[in-house]
Amino acid sequence: MLRFVPMRIDSHQHFWHYQAPSYPWITERMRILQRDYLPAELEPLLRAGGFDGCIAVQACQSVEDTAFLLELARRHAFVKGVVGWVDLCSDRLDEQLARFALDPKLVGVRHSSGDDDMCAGRTFTATSRPRRVSLAR
Repeated sequence: MLRFVPMRIDSHQHFWHYQAPSYPWITERMRILQRDYLPAELEPLLRAGGFDGCIAVQACQSVEDTAFLLELARRHAFVKGVVGWVDLCSDRLDEQLARFALDPKLVGVRHSSGDDDMCAGRTFTATSRPRRVSLAR
């Protein structure tokens, strides 16, 4: 008989190669964040804390950041999934979603609240089915 053993997962972890223009939300008061944060540094800390892995969450609003996080997840098995970013207001949304939709490490996309003015009047619906997101315009 198989026994289910739950994993302990850090559900919100950011990774980046820090470049100030890409992370305008990191102010001078957040100097500790003004450096690279990568999986090799986090993994021993997670293990020491009894965690089995993490979910990487976008910190930069670009499809390049999503691609970067997915590549990190492929190279580091403890990165169990990625919540990426796509431009939910773009006329090319379907194309952006298609670029990442088949990647098994993509577990979601998010809309940052700072974008609300850009997307005024649009309704976003994520379905409960894996790999399906619909946009009502």
